[in-house]
Amino acid sequence: FASVHDQDFDFSSPTGRLMLTIISALNQYYVDLLKLHTKKSKRERAREGLYNSSIAPYGYAHTGDPDTPPVIVDEQAAVVRELFERYATGTYSYLDLAEWLNDAGIRTPKGHPFSKDTLADMLRNPFYKGRIVYRQGQRDQDVGEEFPGLHAPIVNPELWEMCRQVREQRRSEPRTYQPKYRVYLLNGLVTCDVCGRKLRAQGAKAGDYYREVSNWRGFHDCPVAGRGAAMPLVDAQIGALFRQM
Repeated sequence: FASVHDQDFDFSSPTGRLMLTIISALNQYYVDLLKLHTKKSKRERAREGLYNSSIAPYGYAHTGDPDTPPVIVDEQAAVVRELFERYATGTYSYLDLAEWLNDAGIRTPKGHPFSKDTLADMLRNPFYKGRIVYRQGQRDQDVGEEFPGLHAPIVNPELWEMCRQVREQRRSEPRTYQPKYRVYLLNGLVTCDVCGRKLRAQGAKAGDYYREVSNWRGFHDCPVAGRGAAMPLVDAQIGALFRQM
């Protein structure tokens, strides 16, 4: 225990221990009261349509004024709309969408690659349809009080509802009927020997390939862009190397 004003507390005496107990109780009361007022203030802001977090969702940016809602970042908003539209088709998983963003060279505002958990949070966030949710410290995206937001929506409620239905359908499907996702041996490891960028694992009716996709990522300097190596041949070579080891 440290005190700025009273530095001569003697906790070995009954009086000193009593003083420490009283001070601790008052401090706990102050902390609990502060938490209560903070929660009330945050709920009131949400009820007024204002966002509480200091970090705006991807696709938005704070204006610097706490009483002004976040504004849309056009370039990021186009990515968000594409994510919702792809997921609404029911043919893309969170992992598929994360790989699409990362392969395209798109990163989070902090410069990190997207993960499937980040995509799951984004596609469940009512903020993108113009709503504010107050959850009282709960992280679950599907619970909480919902209020109309003052910010402009990026997706319309119909598209957001289509994504919710896809999510619910996948959640209720038995594992027997859920789509199977392939695991590729060298996915994320094999690179182009010309430009050094990672190749993308692709499965198609014509065959499986590790393909150079610099053009998809916005780079146009690789002379072998678009070419690929047959996956069975490469995997067989890797298998032979491991057997020799």
